[in-house]
Amino acid sequence: MTHPLSQQTIQQLAFVLLLHEQGIAQSVQPEPMSAAAVLSFQDALRQATGKSPENDQQSSRCGL
Repeated sequence: MTHPLSQQTIQQLAFVLLLHEQGIAQSVQPEPMSAAAVLSFQDALRQATGKSPENDQQSSRCGL
């Protein structure tokens, strides 16, 4: 049996979708503006997975 999504979960998913769509829009821009797309996609992934740079041990080893 599935449970309905909470209002907070729906808002978080909508924000992830917004960041993803922003990344797509930025990716078709001419250089160097298209480079910002990588950051939007990264933000969308971090938001979706609940990871932040402070909590990500891998990024601290890479110096990010």
